[in-house]
Amino acid sequence: DVQIKMDITTSFMPVPTDAGMDTLGVIGIMPEVFYRDMTIGEAFNIGWLRTEGSFGMIIMSLKMLGSGDASMSDFGGPIMIAQLAGQTAEAGWIPFLTFMALISVNLAFINILPIPGLDGGHIMIHLIEGILRRPLTMKARIIIQQIGMAFLLMLMVTVVFNDISRLFN
Repeated sequence: DVQIKMDITTSFMPVPTDAGMDTLGVIGIMPEVFYRDMTIGEAFNIGWLRTEGSFGMIIMSLKMLGSGDASMSDFGGPIMIAQLAGQTAEAGWIPFLTFMALISVNLAFINILPIPGLDGGHIMIHLIEGILRRPLTMKARIIIQQIGMAFLLMLMVTVVFNDISRLFN
């Protein structure tokens, strides 16, 4: 039988702001970040692990979208990226560069998806041609590319619409 006794007290204290004025109830938290020196090998390993984690987050987001746990309204576009970039820049260079790396990994992943019009779509077409053992006709290639571009255009319109909707809500 283990017993734990805890005393919890609430206290209010003024927090100085940039303007030199005291304010009660400042909202928001910022985790304390520690930096340490490391070898180039350690830095490469950590960078690799974080890149894998970024890919995992992207895959999880796509799975959530496919299962209905997330909707297209949860996705953001260039306006949201700019807002988040500004927020991370205010937090410092390391968070900003980390965010930029996440965006870069995200774009790389999206680019290799088998969507016509993207690099992954070209790879898909070459694989299909390899399976068929003959090139697709020019007409078939054009139709596939047009379908892919229409999909990408609808996706872009959707995320920009989401961004603008968030601005006015």
